[in-house]
Amino acid sequence: MHNLTQFQAQAASMTLHKLLYGDNFYVSDLDKLAKLIGKEVGGKDYEALHGLHCMKWADLPEPLRTQAREKIVELLGLPPLVIEAEKANPNEPAKEPERKLRLAFWK
Repeated sequence: MHNLTQFQAQAASMTLHKLLYGDNFYVSDLDKLAKLIGKEVGGKDYEALHGLHCMKWADLPEPLRTQAREKIVELLGLPPLVIEAEKANPNEPAKEPERKLRLAFWK
């Protein structure tokens, strides 16, 4: 898990950002990220996330949307993150994910 190259760490960071803040939730992204960082994911929470596969985040009601994102972070064994559940306003400038996603698991 700690033996990621810079390339792998950056790819993991972008995958995590897509997983949490992309338009849709894809369980395959969770599986690929878990494999990259050396985690095995499973259990009832993982199975519950499977049921949300391919759904648009915007279509999930609150608090399910936030809970699903928190479960993803938990299943990956990452430190808790502040989860932004609301979609950003299109009139606001885009945030830079690489600055936000400096997580300790690959340092």
